[in-house]
Amino acid sequence: AAAFCDEVMGRHEVALLVDLSRYLQQSLPQAKICFRPYPTLPESFYAPLRSCPNVEWVGIGGSAVDRYGDGREFIRFGSDEERLRYLSQCTVFLSLATSFSIEAVIAGRPTVHLYLPAEQRRSNAETEIFKRIDISDHLLKYYLNYLPAVRSYQEFVAWVKTTSHAPSVSDMLLGQMGIPASFAEATNAWSGLKHQFLPWVQGDSEIHV
Repeated sequence: AAAFCDEVMGRHEVALLVDLSRYLQQSLPQAKICFRPYPTLPESFYAPLRSCPNVEWVGIGGSAVDRYGDGREFIRFGSDEERLRYLSQCTVFLSLATSFSIEAVIAGRPTVHLYLPAEQRRSNAETEIFKRIDISDHLLKYYLNYLPAVRSYQEFVAWVKTTSHAPSVSDMLLGQMGIPASFAEATNAWSGLKHQFLPWVQGDSEIHV
């Protein structure tokens, strides 16, 4: 899921995803990127991704509404059902420090955080995105402490190939976050209902970003 709500960082995010798409075409050709745009940016903003053959577009339902009533921001909120349906299409979830990562974990998607150290940043997009994450120290600390992390596209491909894709809630992660076992049991029950009404898609690997 797109992580950035402003157009400047959004353009860098699109450029990074185009680069990742090209890398995966060579290194993991059976994979597809299941992309969900940021709810406050128009879908036309992400037009460059339309030309990537391994990117599948998942839109957000509903009409855009004036979030604050003064015209400064319009947002499509979507629905719980829409988000669960989206996650049900994905085998793994690749996080760029988006809060959607929490929903992915609760929904049982194996989730990994992409963080490129300074020496690994090659493009302007990589530099600007991870420089922004660097100064958001609370995000950096949270995601690197509580999620598996990969520090290159190569590590990400290796992680995808070795990760168990069975849908299950991470009890270890919930425990680290101080969430009681009763909540984990509730989310497992929720996962059971989700399987009943939204069967997991079988077939090629799909990566949620």
